[in-house]
Amino acid sequence: MSADNFVAVYPAKGVWVISDGSMSVLIENCQYRGYIVERRAAREDALVFAHDYANTLPVLEYGVIEEKAIPEEFCGRCFVCVHERKVIDLSLRRCDECGKVISESEGYTMMMGAVFRNGCSPTL
Repeated sequence: MSADNFVAVYPAKGVWVISDGSMSVLIENCQYRGYIVERRAAREDALVFAHDYANTLPVLEYGVIEEKAIPEEFCGRCFVCVHERKVIDLSLRRCDECGKVISESEGYTMMMGAVFRNGCSPTL
């Protein structure tokens, strides 16, 4: 069984926020940090609280992590920015078969000098 969860500590508007979230969503969404559990004035207090909170959880796969603040602007590189928000960084790869943009968290295959999204195969 995989819990896929974490407890995060990150800065936000002069305080440190402790959140509980899903690693799969964090990887695919630059604006996600989980749901807020607590706020603390000092980083050290937040980290201590996060570890104490983590010890109360029945299952915690990724432990306590320290994250950057939520970016003010969309990154244009994560799955949600590319496919939901339609904010796309122009430096991202495109599939040579279908032409769709491949976000940073999507899998792809490189074959014979070409790049293919998972699900696309080269036309021979």
